[in-house]
Amino acid sequence: VAKITKNGEGSALMAKPKLVEEICKTLRKSTDKKINIKFRLGIDDKNLNYLEIGKIAQDAGIDYVILHARTKEQMYSGKADWNHIKILKENLSIPVIANGDIFCVEDFVKVIDQTKADGVMLARGAMGNPFLFKEIKDYINKGFYEKPTSTQIIDQLIEQYKLELKYKKEKLVVTQMRKHLSWYIKGLKNSSKIRDLVNKLNTIEEVMDALEKYKSTLKG
Repeated sequence: VAKITKNGEGSALMAKPKLVEEICKTLRKSTDKKINIKFRLGIDDKNLNYLEIGKIAQDAGIDYVILHARTKEQMYSGKADWNHIKILKENLSIPVIANGDIFCVEDFVKVIDQTKADGVMLARGAMGNPFLFKEIKDYINKGFYEKPTSTQIIDQLIEQYKLELKYKKEKLVVTQMRKHLSWYIKGLKNSSKIRDLVNKLNTIEEVMDALEKYKSTLKG
């Protein structure tokens, strides 16, 4: 995002390999803990230097790397090109983690099969769907997984409200959770109505009451 890259931070560092090298080496000297770095394909389609950045990280002693298969210019538009993850994996000896457009178990299977990556990093795919982590683990360990029911989704949403309240003030939780609620209930019965209702509420008590009533209208 612009507020990060305009300061020369984040994916803007792709244009400064020497600085990336200096940062990686400084990090390695500062700790004996495992270190990873996450980067994109490059600044734009004409400047793809992820291989260079990956080798810099490896030579500097970074333990593993994460590649988001889009350029800085793309932001989150278009489709992640997983083939570049495959190329990076083939050219590094340290683990390579795949990132970009992994929204379901089927995406996980496809990206691993296509790239032979050592793992995946879930990002936007987990927004409103924390179940995705368990689904992938279940698939790996059992060979199958189960999708959450509508009521389980609402229960998890309520649990997140409660967890947020442990660390933040009520007013902040009510407002910040509105976007999370939208992600959670997308695709559920009458989701637009409950979203519009909760967006007008100001207390946790009101929100909890609305969610419990909404849950009672759902099946499964």
